[in-house]
Amino acid sequence: MSLPSSKKKYLFLQTEKTDRRQNFVSLALRKRYSYLTEPGMSPQSPCERTDIRMAIVADHLGLSWTELARELNFSVDEINQIRVENPNSLIAQSFMLLKKWVTRDGKNATTDALTSVLTKINRIDIVTLLEGPIFDYGNISGTRSFADENNVFHDTVDGN
Repeated sequence: MSLPSSKKKYLFLQTEKTDRRQNFVSLALRKRYSYLTEPGMSPQSPCERTDIRMAIVADHLGLSWTELARELNFSVDEINQIRVENPNSLIAQSFMLLKKWVTRDGKNATTDALTSVLTKINRIDIVTLLEGPIFDYGNISGTRSFADENNVFHDTVDGN
């Protein structure tokens, strides 16, 4: 039995939409990291630096984003809301968690604070990454806030 052409078209569009959602963060991350391979290029604004730091952490969190959320004192309802709003991508879920954390905690959303919680959930790999040379592009110390001088990250996950 074959599906009517309108049903096939609908299924194709739904699949295409899902594929785009799953890939948009990966494309955005590639764009964000491109400066690392281009000599003389680096993020200029505090928002760009925050964007890159959060994208890198989100890219590595995987399923442990929910554990991080609990340690950052997000409620079950807030965690579920992030899941519902970003159903097709763990990276998008991780990124939205970090974005909400920065918005909620403002100046208290520091690299030290994140490092402490990541250590608590045994994500030393991400701690090492945060302390590594990838973050040597400017004045970023352990107490520097992810909110960078009140410029809380305003972009959406897809870079728009």
